[in-house]
Amino acid sequence: MSLLMISENVKLAREYALLGNYDSAMVYYQGVLDQMNKYLYSVKDTYLQQKWQQVWQEINVEAKHVKDIMKTLESFKLDSTPLKAAQHELPASEGEVWSLPVPVERRVTVQVQLSEFTVHPHTVFTMTEGKLFVVGKRKNRIKEERK
Repeated sequence: MSLLMISENVKLAREYALLGNYDSAMVYYQGVLDQMNKYLYSVKDTYLQQKWQQVWQEINVEAKHVKDIMKTLESFKLDSTPLKAAQHELPASEGEVWSLPVPVERRVTVQVQLSEFTVHPHTVFTMTEGKLFVVGKRKNRIKEERK
């Protein structure tokens, strides 16, 4: 156990926490706190021991913040109840009632040879009420194809 190893593990714990990998961050924080405890018992100088205790407390506070974040995220996962507004139907006022949309005629561009006349590439067919209407390119009026 070296001071360099403690320093590197603190950096890794902080980096994982910043990246949102809180489980890995906690593993490193716990390892660092354990390493620092062992180091504290080996230090004979009281001044150094006090400084390391302060550092240990600061790292411990960081670890607690990460634990709090993890608890908050876990509470979001567990709280799967729908919003109360979605559970209750709101009374509709007169202006809030919507009617169904009006069906739109479908138009398709095709090239077809009919018996009466030749349909050009940009001829439009319209289907209304089960009847096929053809709009010819040369004529502006609608012709009904008989089945």
